[in-house]
Amino acid sequence: MVINNLIYLTRKIYSNFFLNKYPDLKEIIKSTNKSISTGTELTDYIYLYRFIKRFKPQIVLECGTGKSTFVIAHAMKKYSNKNSKLVSMESVKKYYTAQKKIFPKKKYPFVEIKYSPLKLYTYSFISGTGYSKIPDYKYDFVFVDGPLGS
Repeated sequence: MVINNLIYLTRKIYSNFFLNKYPDLKEIIKSTNKSISTGTELTDYIYLYRFIKRFKPQIVLECGTGKSTFVIAHAMKKYSNKNSKLVSMESVKKYYTAQKKIFPKKKYPFVEIKYSPLKLYTYSFISGTGYSKIPDYKYDFVFVDGPLGS
């Protein structure tokens, strides 16, 4: 219990420190309150932002659209080059439709939000679900926050 509290406190201090250093990220995270997605942890947004700032990926695949889409798009616009692309996939129509309504396409024209049903993939004795229609790009970075499966 003490360890968990210490980890929580450390994450909270780190997050506050980082967001104070990068107020643009803080604003983007605030702006996602219209999203119906459950989102990931605050530290995930920070790590995504830091990763994109450092490595500047040009073509990104996000599996599971939502709040993280805003963060990735903002970081890519700020740190990646003009020819970058973010493909955000979603397999649940409700989340896809909601995201398409609220995502600021004019601000981030390089973002494609795509719907794709799930498909079961099998290789040898391993099986799992994935999207059946992923656009064919040479992705530099893949962020997996879905699909949950069938």
